[in-house]
Amino acid sequence: MRKVVLLLLVFFMLMGTAQAGLTVTDGSCTIKDLEGSATVTLTLTNTGGNAISRVDAPALPSPGKGITLRALDSYPISPPSANESRDVRIEVHITKITSWGTHTATIYFGDSTATITINVDRHAPAHLAPIPNINITDPVIFNKPRKEMEATGFKVVKKFDIINDGDMAMTVKSVAAYGTPEAGMTFKVDYPTQILNKSAGAANLTITIPVTASEGPHEGKLRIDAGKAGLQDITVTVTVEHAVKF
Repeated sequence: MRKVVLLLLVFFMLMGTAQAGLTVTDGSCTIKDLEGSATVTLTLTNTGGNAISRVDAPALPSPGKGITLRALDSYPISPPSANESRDVRIEVHITKITSWGTHTATIYFGDSTATITINVDRHAPAHLAPIPNINITDPVIFNKPRKEMEATGFKVVKKFDIINDGDMAMTVKSVAAYGTPEAGMTFKVDYPTQILNKSAGAANLTITIPVTASEGPHEGKLRIDAGKAGLQDITVTVTVEHAVKF
């Protein structure tokens, strides 16, 4: 039993010092493509004066939306000898939703860290960000007599945001019902036709529910059309309760 404990102790000591004494240089890259990649070379130096058992794959958290990093070398790799160095390669990839400007990624080789400065030297086009479905959580209560409400129906208004997460202004072409909403519901939306870069525009959805609607949940589709910036269909759910029995 004592022998097993000693072996485990040695194992964890080696694990803890596997990358001790390593320093890592910083790096940078510039990407001008709408979607593209660049390879950054970092230098690992063994400054500890001790033999390092191995170098494990680095942790590569994303520094921003649409940015991924990938280690190109096959890990674990052979470590540099004492007071010597070796190069490693990191691939940086951006997509069209990555914003223009400078992004800083932190690379973790165990306790050793380095930064990669990513210069995105192009403007991402306007892009319609994902819009969640709309669920009217409070029920619409039919609390007035049918004849009184036949002409107008029961109405509920819901505000939601249309977001442009691109670097250029976005034109919203239309926001309207797509298909036929259940229970005879109709949708009317007041929305901004122009949304600036990295901005949100408030839209107001007015739902009209006819007095003939039965109790329970009813759904309809709403289509947001921003042209080349994107097209989305979301589900609108409304629940009806009859306080006045018809």
